[in-house]
Amino acid sequence: MLKKTYLLLISLISNIYYRKKLSKKKIVILVDFEEDINELLGYLETHNLVGDFQITVYFNPRIRDKLMSHKDIRYREKKLWNTLGMVKEIQSCLFVILDNYVAEIGAMKWNASKTCIQIWHANGALKKFGLFNEDNYRYSDLKRYRNVYRRYDKILVGSSEMKGVFKKAFQVEDGAFLETGTLRTDKYFRIPESDGKLSELLASKKDKQVVLYTPTYREGENHFAFTSEELEKWRERGYIFIVRAHPTVNFKVPDGLSDFLINGQEFLLHELLFAADILITDYSSIAMEFSLLNKPIYFYCYDIEQYRQSPGLIDGFEEQICSPIFKDAKALLEAVSGELVKPADVEAFNRRWNTYTDGSACASLLSFLELREKEHELSS
Repeated sequence: MLKKTYLLLISLISNIYYRKKLSKKKIVILVDFEEDINELLGYLETHNLVGDFQITVYFNPRIRDKLMSHKDIRYREKKLWNTLGMVKEIQSCLFVILDNYVAEIGAMKWNASKTCIQIWHANGALKKFGLFNEDNYRYSDLKRYRNVYRRYDKILVGSSEMKGVFKKAFQVEDGAFLETGTLRTDKYFRIPESDGKLSELLASKKDKQVVLYTPTYREGENHFAFTSEELEKWRERGYIFIVRAHPTVNFKVPDGLSDFLINGQEFLLHELLFAADILITDYSSIAMEFSLLNKPIYFYCYDIEQYRQSPGLIDGFEEQICSPIFKDAKALLEAVSGELVKPADVEAFNRRWNTYTDGSACASLLSFLELREKEHELSS
C-alpha cells in the first residue's frame, strides 16, 4: 500500500513538471553501482567534455565513497527528501541514464522526446531477473515492472547472448539495443592503474597466487560458503584468498585468517580483478568481466539445485560457463591446484559474452547522445 501511494505521488508530481522544456544538454543519471558510471565520468573528464553537459547524478548512498567526484557535476543521494528535485530534473532533461531498476520512472508522465538509456550494472547474466519469472508475480507487480521497462529507449549490451537475456527480462524488441559493450569493460583495454593499498597488501605475498571469490546475492542469506578448516587447506597450498561479497552483504574475515584472507569490499571491483590470478564464483556476472583478462574461472555452485528453483538460472546454464560445476570445496581446491580450466575455455566464454566489447563503449554512448541531440533539434 505504501509503495502504491508513493508511486501515485510521483505520478502527480511529474504531471506538474511535465510541460517543462527539455534541455538538450541536461543528463540525469540514476545509479546503484559505481563501476559503469565512474567509467563514463572518467571518460568525460579525460576528454574535457564534462562542461559540455549539465549532469546530475542521483546515487545509492552505499557507493558514496567509491563514486568519482567532479566539481562541475551535481551529486544527490537517492533519498526520499531528494525525490521532488529528482522528478523535476528528469522532466526537464533530454537524457536519463540508469544502471538498475528505477520504479519512479514507470510512474511518471513521460515526454516521448526524452531518451532513457539503461547501461545496466553487468555485462552478462547467468541468473534470472526481471520478467523471466512473470508467472510468480501479482498483476499489480507485473504492471509496475512493465511500466518501467517500456521507458527504456536503449540498452547497452556486450553480446547477442545478453540481448536474449534482456529480451526476456525486460520484454523488449531488437531495436532497443546499442551494441557497444558495457561501460565498465572499457578499462580492460587500458593499462591498469594499481591501487596503492591493495598493492601494499599483496606486496609481501608475491610468490603466492591470488584467488578472488565473488559469490552472488542470495535472498535473506549472509552465509559464507567455506569453513575455516576448508580455507586452511587453501592457505597450506600457498594461495592468498580475497573475498568480494555482494555489496549488500556484510562480510567479516574469520578469526585467525587475516594473514591469508582479505576482505575485498573496500576496493573497487576492477582493482580486484586485475590483481587476481584465479576467479571463483557461482552465478555472478563478474565471470564475464574477468574473462576479458583471460585468466582461469571456476564455478563453485554448492547450492545449484536450490538456486535453480529460486531465483532461477538461465536456460543451458551448464553449457554457458567455462568450467565444470563444483559442489564441494575439496574438489574445487584440487581442480584449481591442477589447473583444470585452460585458456581456451576462458577464451570461448569471453567470445560468447563480450562479442561487441572493444574498449570504446563510452565513446560510442557519447556518439549516440550527440546523434539524439541533433535529432531532437531538428524535430523541435
